This record gives sequence, C-alpha cells and structure tokens, in this order.
Amino acid sequence: MQQAELTVPFQPMGRHGKGRVVVKWEVEFPIHGGDGARGIQLFVYDTDFSSDARDQALVDVERQDAIRHRRGADCDITRFTLRRWSGT
Repeated sequence: MQQAELTVPFQPMGRHGKGRVVVKWEVEFPIHGGDGARGIQLFVYDTDFSSDARDQALVDVERQDAIRHRRGADCDITRFTLRRWSGT
C-alpha cells in the first residue's frame, strides 16, 4: 500500500505563540536641508508589531545609505510618525 504524502504550508509563529499576523508599517521622519528645503524620509516594514517597525526605523535612519538618500539633510528623529502602511 502506498502512503499519501501530506504537505502542510509553513506558518511562522509570532512572539506570543499565535499565528503570525504581519502588518506593513510606515515610519516617517521630517527632514530639513541646509538650503531651507523640507521633506520626509519614509521607511516601510513588514512586522508583527509597530514597536518593531519603530525600533528598526530608528536604526535605519542613521545608516549611511539613508543619509546619502536624503542628501545629508538633517533628520528629526524625535518627531517621527508611525502608522499602518496605506500603500498597495
């Protein structure tokens, strides 16, 4: 008799042992250029918790590639906005 093979999709577990619910979070930092220009730097993360997105954004905003991307403009890390991502 041949055995049937059962394939069960892998479902990662969240921190609290429940099924993982991944949410996209956007973290926005205001930036100010030396020439008076103003804008934002936006980071988007897939993570279970908003605090994880916040923590990672606070690290990423100080990375050299992020500074280069905003062309050396100053970034106010005390005035960030954190919300569920509204894009598609």
